[in-house]
Amino acid sequence: MENRLFSSREFMLNIGKLIAVLTSMEYLYSMKEIGSTYRGIHIDSDPYFPQQSKSTKNSSRLKGKSSQRAKAVIGYAISLTGCEETSYIDGAAVLKQSIHQNSIHNPKSTSKYSYKLYAIVHPSAVLCAQALHDLLGFEVLVRDTPFDMNDIRGEFYKSRVNQSGCCGEREFIKLYAYTLVEHPIVVHLDMDVLILNPMDELFDAMLDPRSDKHRRSVPSMHNQTLPSNIQAYFTRDYNMAYPGKEHVGAQGGFLIFKPNATVLNEYVDIVLEGKFCPGSGWGCEGWGNFWGAPQIQGIVPYYYDKFYPNTAVELDRCFYNNMADPPRQLTNKQDHTVGKCMDGRDECQDCRTTDIHKVKTVHFTICQKPWRCVDYGHICTHMHRAWFTYRNQLEQDHTTTVLVTPNNGTFMPDTFLGYCWKQDNQGYIPMKFPSTNNTLL
Repeated sequence: MENRLFSSREFMLNIGKLIAVLTSMEYLYSMKEIGSTYRGIHIDSDPYFPQQSKSTKNSSRLKGKSSQRAKAVIGYAISLTGCEETSYIDGAAVLKQSIHQNSIHNPKSTSKYSYKLYAIVHPSAVLCAQALHDLLGFEVLVRDTPFDMNDIRGEFYKSRVNQSGCCGEREFIKLYAYTLVEHPIVVHLDMDVLILNPMDELFDAMLDPRSDKHRRSVPSMHNQTLPSNIQAYFTRDYNMAYPGKEHVGAQGGFLIFKPNATVLNEYVDIVLEGKFCPGSGWGCEGWGNFWGAPQIQGIVPYYYDKFYPNTAVELDRCFYNNMADPPRQLTNKQDHTVGKCMDGRDECQDCRTTDIHKVKTVHFTICQKPWRCVDYGHICTHMHRAWFTYRNQLEQDHTTTVLVTPNNGTFMPDTFLGYCWKQDNQGYIPMKFPSTNNTLL
């Protein structure tokens, strides 16, 4: 077939071609097998080129580090619950670039860790999952919701679980990341997250719990004393709850944990019991009354706070999963914060003023997705510029995977680096990928 170009938007519009490629469901299910153990792997190949091994290109990319051993290979997972968002492939591509650049595979990075990428895909999203595998090298795991809705015993919860949050009961496919036991640590991220700096301090503290040095380097929220054996990290979404609420939900787009298949089963048991009350949420004890409480945002803190206290760490949300959220309940027209701190304290951090060079990961929620070409100032400007810098870097470094797109857009070029024509998603210039012989490669 004659070569042609696919933009991420064209990909979704040409779904018919994708169906032709997916000649049977067996193809997708054949991608579900998880690889062998990666802890202590010798760095002899580059995850950016999953089909290659020990190529000249890989060797040059790993110059200076090719003889080193990774301390461990971290499993990075994303989830795809539907095909509604047409720019998801751009988000996944740039997220991958940021993971790569902050790993041992980048000679300029200080990281000691390698990575492997997974995409957990709901059956309703299989038609748009192939691009994640073929174009970006994600291992695709097709997984249905880990429980049957009809088996939920709590009638109120049964009526609520598919009517709230981002995607109803489908969001629970994120929990399959706990089954990636080939890795000592798994990081589950939304596709609108970006890694700015290595997170080795988190991994080190998990893998070497006896080291006070590693533990002291982890910035926890409210200077929390770290557990002796850290099982999970997450941040809380204080802006989704009223100020001072005792049990605040987790932010579901950023989760780090030690995988354990038993944990998935325990989550499912909680769901099937369905003890979720109006207003008071999980256990009828206060883990509710905030956005996403019936799903991941509520069940994760309920699981660790209630059943396994002192095993998870709430990270400082200004450095991890920074969303540029306002710290207080009210904000005046001059954008100076007033009113109660959302975390219930007298004094609170303003994550919008955090030095971007010290931030580890950012999440495009309040700041809006980069492909929507909207900028709200503050740290959002730096976050968007970082995303588009990674995109430009990706296009320049990996021309066999992603083609160079002319970045001649005129809307806020200092922030969007020429990839936006105007303010909204119609003004975004999507990434383009080569296509050959009925594949998206």
